[in-house]
Amino acid sequence: MLPLFPDVKSGDPFWLMSARLLFVATAEHMRSHPDRSIKKLLQRLLSISLAELYDFVQGTDAANPVDGSIEKTEMNIRTVLSAYVKALRYCQGLGKEGKPPFSIREWVQNADEDTWIFISSDGRLHTALKPLISTWLNISMQSVLALTPSRESRIWTVLDELPSLHKLPVISDYLFEARKFGGATLIGIQNFS
Repeated sequence: MLPLFPDVKSGDPFWLMSARLLFVATAEHMRSHPDRSIKKLLQRLLSISLAELYDFVQGTDAANPVDGSIEKTEMNIRTVLSAYVKALRYCQGLGKEGKPPFSIREWVQNADEDTWIFISSDGRLHTALKPLISTWLNISMQSVLALTPSRESRIWTVLDELPSLHKLPVISDYLFEARKFGGATLIGIQNFS
């Protein structure tokens, strides 16, 4: 499960699962392109024709829902996809010419004791940024769990207002196992339930 596409409590899960499949297949296909970017990913997911999109994901699990046999189905999937990936628009243009792109995984792998990363939002943008913040935290937690066990290093994860985020699929494993890899966690909540 991707935190960018959180589970919904009601409705047919087909639309959400199909949108996830389409996102993953498209992102995986673009991973090997040297000129990949968020802008190009969004353009591929949201702007090209459905026929072109089908050609792009042909041979993957995502091809069936957008195979062209039922245009209304394809449009509904794309509508759901659009609702979830629109948060990625905030990431467009983050890469600067001549500078290496920032990677949370690489940051975790190379973190030293004097390094911090802050992922925050204010009230005005929190709803729009919630999918991104949840995804970034999930990536950082998975990355800590992939480190070599260590008693010397400490990578702190401070989560304030945890219930305001999307579900973090890795959080249970992280809370139980991260200390073995140098991970330490502080969680702030205001809701006793």
